Amino acid sequence: MSKIIDEEKKVTHESLSRKIEAKIDDEKLFKAKALKLGDDFDVTQLDWTVGPVIQSGGKYDLKQNAQSDENPLHAGIILASMGLRYKSYSSQIARTYLIDPTKVFNYSL
Repeated sequence: MSKIIDEEKKVTHESLSRKIEAKIDDEKLFKAKALKLGDDFDVTQLDWTVGPVIQSGGKYDLKQNAQSDENPLHAGIILASMGLRYKSYSSQIARTYLIDPTKVFNYSL
């Protein structure tokens, strides 16, 4: 995401989500991480429970069934979430990225 923002590329939330989703089938990625994952890691036991969801631009859907849209990724607040299952263990993670935040945060209730 940083490279996309820094180079001011026009990439949609949905296309970035698809690129992330394709990483689960990227054998090179898992071979490069083999030391951290351990010798007994079985990539065939890894599956998505919630596909990657990328949101930015002031429109955020915090519901469990949120989807990435066709809006372009841009600086500010970026929300990213995904869920994976490995064997019988499931985990979901979400992160908020602040790109060039201001020192003053204005909000209305």
